[in-house]
Amino acid sequence: PPPQQESRPPPSSEGAGGGKGGGKQGRARLTFERKELKDYVPEIAALAFLVLYVANYFYGDSRNRAIAGEWMRYCEGVLHDNFALVGKLEKESACEYRMYCSGRLNCEGVVVIIHTAPRHDLARMLFNMVASSQPREDTVTFEAVMG
Repeated sequence: PPPQQESRPPPSSEGAGGGKGGGKQGRARLTFERKELKDYVPEIAALAFLVLYVANYFYGDSRNRAIAGEWMRYCEGVLHDNFALVGKLEKESACEYRMYCSGRLNCEGVVVIIHTAPRHDLARMLFNMVASSQPREDTVTFEAVMG
C-alpha cells in the first residue's frame, strides 16, 4: 500500500491560531527586539511620571502634616486655657485634620478642622495652578455646638 499523506486544513483567515486545528502550523509569531535606548522612551517616561507622582505624594503629605502640627503647637496653650478636654489632632485624609475640644461652660464642644492645600495630589495641584486665579490656601474652621 502507498504511504498515506497527512492532510492539513488550509490556513484560516480568522487570525493566528484560529479555526479548528489550533496547531502550531497556523500561528504567526511576532517578534520585536529592542536594541537601543530610544526604543524604551514610553516606558521610561511612564516610570519617571510614576516616581514623580509617588515622591510628590509623600512630600505633600509630610508638608501638610507639618503645617497641621505647627498650628497645633501654636494654639495648644490657648485651647487648654479655654477647654477642659482637648483631643488629639487626628488625620482624616492627606489634606484634612480634625480635633475635638470640650468642657467649657455653655458649650457642648468644638470641632477644629484644619484643611490644607492638596499638596499630596500632583494632578490637583497642577489643575489648581492652571484653572484657578488664586492658589488654594490652608484654612482652619471651628464648629461650635452651644448648649
